[in-house]
Amino acid sequence: MVKSRQRKHPGMKSNLNFFRETIVFIASSILWLYCISVLFVMIGSLLPFQSEFIQIVRVILNIEAADIVDIITYFGLGSLVILIYFTFTFTFNVRRKRSLTHE
Repeated sequence: MVKSRQRKHPGMKSNLNFFRETIVFIASSILWLYCISVLFVMIGSLLPFQSEFIQIVRVILNIEAADIVDIITYFGLGSLVILIYFTFTFTFNVRRKRSLTHE
């Protein structure tokens, strides 16, 4: 008699394109560096923190600290409007579903 054995499960075979993955990694790294630098400039402009990097970026982009505060204020107001809208629609839908008769 032949004894039963465990089945061999085929492993995952992956053929990644090295060139494509390198380009994706470089593009992702550039994007993350850009996001970190923008965050650093925004926080540095809001706080009384003077740095050459922050001043150079603000001069290159022709942005004053007051402009950055205005942008953040507009984003805050927009977020508040969206939050109020979503809260209103959520409560309206919950009340509407409660009032419907279920079969």
